[in-house]
Amino acid sequence: MPIAYDEARLRHVLTDFYNATGVSIQLIRPDLSRLWESAGTRNHYCDLVQKTADGKRACLLSDEQLLRHCRDTRQMQIHVCHAGLIDIAVPIIYEGEILAYIILGQLKKETSFDEVRKLINALPIDVEEMAACYSTLTVYDKDRVKSVANIASMLSKYILLEHLLTPNYNNATERAVTYINAHADQPLSVKKICSDIHVSKSVLYKNLHATFGCTVSEYINARRIENAATLLHTTSLSVEEIAQCVGFSSSAYFSKVFKKQKGISPLKFRFAQKK
Repeated sequence: MPIAYDEARLRHVLTDFYNATGVSIQLIRPDLSRLWESAGTRNHYCDLVQKTADGKRACLLSDEQLLRHCRDTRQMQIHVCHAGLIDIAVPIIYEGEILAYIILGQLKKETSFDEVRKLINALPIDVEEMAACYSTLTVYDKDRVKSVANIASMLSKYILLEHLLTPNYNNATERAVTYINAHADQPLSVKKICSDIHVSKSVLYKNLHATFGCTVSEYINARRIENAATLLHTTSLSVEEIAQCVGFSSSAYFSKVFKKQKGISPLKFRFAQKK
């Protein structure tokens, strides 16, 4: 998705966050490319891990896992990376679309190096040097990690409210997105959408594909699945009831589309959210 952002103000806000917390922060696009480089430097412990090809590969896989979970749940996620440090991902969501992720990382938890050693044992790195670097890291207990994550969540809302980061739609695309998001739980057809927002079919198809890389029906289904994911997480409605609530006429088709987009069935998704 094309994104517009206020470079100067974003730099100021992210730098303020780093200065106040000491936690490195960066913005990542949904395709996992960097939108904004990290404020704050990576610690020497992580530098040592990433000097090896295996370590660098493991870091990338760990980041991808964290962001996939954040994307699927559309909620803040906290996890421990392959090298034993805490990473946090916070989605920035505008009208149902994830514009970017705030990534906070490299927080040392209350764990001895003996525990961490088991995680990095396979990497071709001098263990004594790693232990020395690990000992210099600042410890973040559970309460402090939660506080940092909560501040980042507030920051994501501030970024949206102050329009520091916005989707770079053209007018016709914006009208289509706003209309579909508002009516996704109702029967929708390309003909009706085009009639109500006053655009031709060719313009609607072209704009949605250029912006989101999908067809009109795929975009509608994506919105419905995200609404369903929220209901699965926050209500006790049955799968059949949720399918009807979000706009699917068939619970079987709903389950098929949900599994295609999320990788698991609606019931397994609900169970995973309760863990």
